[in-house]
Amino acid sequence: MRYAKLVNTIPVDYNVITRMINIGDSIITSATDNLLRYAGIDSKEVIELPMYGKCCAPEPCYFIAQGHLGRQYDMSFMDDPNISPVFIGFALKDSYLLEKEIAYFKRFEPILCRDEFTKNVLQRYDIEAYISGCITLTLPKRNEADGSKRNKYFFVDIHESFQKLIPEDIKENAVFTSQNIKIEMLDKSAMKNNEEVARQRLEEYKSFAKMVITSKLHCMVPCIAMGIPVIAVGNNFSYRYSFADTFIDSYNIEQLEFYDWSIPREKVDIEGVKKLFLDVGKSMLQHKPDIKKIQELDNIYTGRMKWEYCQGIKRYLREIFENEKIPEYILWGASSGGYAVNEVIKELWPESRLLEVVDTFAEGIFSGKTIKRPSDVLGNYPDTKIIISTLSGRESAEQFLKTIGKRENIEYYFVHENM
Repeated sequence: MRYAKLVNTIPVDYNVITRMINIGDSIITSATDNLLRYAGIDSKEVIELPMYGKCCAPEPCYFIAQGHLGRQYDMSFMDDPNISPVFIGFALKDSYLLEKEIAYFKRFEPILCRDEFTKNVLQRYDIEAYISGCITLTLPKRNEADGSKRNKYFFVDIHESFQKLIPEDIKENAVFTSQNIKIEMLDKSAMKNNEEVARQRLEEYKSFAKMVITSKLHCMVPCIAMGIPVIAVGNNFSYRYSFADTFIDSYNIEQLEFYDWSIPREKVDIEGVKKLFLDVGKSMLQHKPDIKKIQELDNIYTGRMKWEYCQGIKRYLREIFENEKIPEYILWGASSGGYAVNEVIKELWPESRLLEVVDTFAEGIFSGKTIKRPSDVLGNYPDTKIIISTLSGRESAEQFLKTIGKRENIEYYFVHENM
């Protein structure tokens, strides 16, 4: 059988609303190509499936199931009889699994998880799972002999509040940029151009970066793989990052104020981890999982010094539910942001009650709840606090809530990892 990889070629609601594309998705595709080459799989034997949208393989294939997947767009591969998944660098958004999902994962175990959160979820359901890290860790290291031009500090998706703390001498050699690129037309050519922009950006990092300072997972991890010094900067690194802390340190706004701007040293042998990942991935793609090496790789992550995840979210939620022992709430936003917020609430208040999940676009199941339309639900809960946890849909959500008389920071709140 042939193999299948994910490519970002189909616009989804997020792209339509924001007119932006995240080049991190195409960096993931490039890393997948790298792993396939290492496993000896000819590119002619690889077919493409949409990263977002319904998976429908034209023929029987082995599908590399990797990335941060959830039911809204990307779990449809489970319903395609042509697809036999190989789970490498796989990450869940939801900690709640349906019976059919449990059976599916058990059928194709072992599952190599991108992060510790996913591993813990699967193991709670008695599914054999290990941490592999992100597939972008397989990108090749840059040539150290080409270092004469590497004098730039790349600040990638850094919040304005952090930028105020950057010393003037660092700013003189700074490049401020984003992994999100603006697009005018949402057509196939624009989506395809995303791949070229991603390649160019990686070359830019490789050629000119003295150091990268970023909040984006698929900036920091590819740069780690390429041997570029990196620090993570932000107040709300979610559970998605629960493997990246193996390699680099994170700084919230208070910690960055006292950072000395020295070039960080390598925390672990990245090339050793990369070789182990490639060998493990190859064994999975050849359908002969090397459990000994899989466990060795998993142990590297298990013994790491962990960041404190979702710091800002936790702080704000404690303020919102300050006087409530068992919070009841409605979540607006069945997306990555919503999952992160919901997990934090469950961590802080295990007996909390999620009454409804509403979303303007998404359908299906979210944390055991059927996703509903806001207009169908919100009138039934006049006194319940509403948590908006979608970035792209924030403006329309707030407009709707104001029209029905809800007050900001009293009856509804915006809580998101990018707040």
